[in-house]
Amino acid sequence: MRKIALWLVVAVIAAWAAFYAFAEMRAREYAARTWPAGLGLVFDVPRRYPPTEINAEAKKLTTLASALDIDFGARRSGKKQPEISDYVQAELARRSAVIEAPPPIVATYLADHDAALAVVRQHLLASTLQWQTRLDEGMD
Repeated sequence: MRKIALWLVVAVIAAWAAFYAFAEMRAREYAARTWPAGLGLVFDVPRRYPPTEINAEAKKLTTLASALDIDFGARRSGKKQPEISDYVQAELARRSAVIEAPPPIVATYLADHDAALAVVRQHLLASTLQWQTRLDEGMD
């Protein structure tokens, strides 16, 4: 019984090692691919776009947005306000340049937060935002 268990453990470790080696090989093949339009290799992207830090203007936008219950760090914006997120996503997906009227709950939110939204809009128009980027660390 112990021999069977030992062989099973060895087989699992060998399978894991084989899958890991295959994944590494595929990742290297992908990184060596050339992008179209003379953009170079996928592998070179982190060198072409060095790491950046968040600037004061972006930090201020984060503070202004938090007053609207918006968190730029969330994986998917709008978790706290799914109606707004759904409306924005639907409008972005539409092919028409015409913006549809928002649903009543979204219209109420926009009206109730008009002053705070105006401050955010003014900040966006007057600022050059820079967010933290770390392409050399890969995607999360």
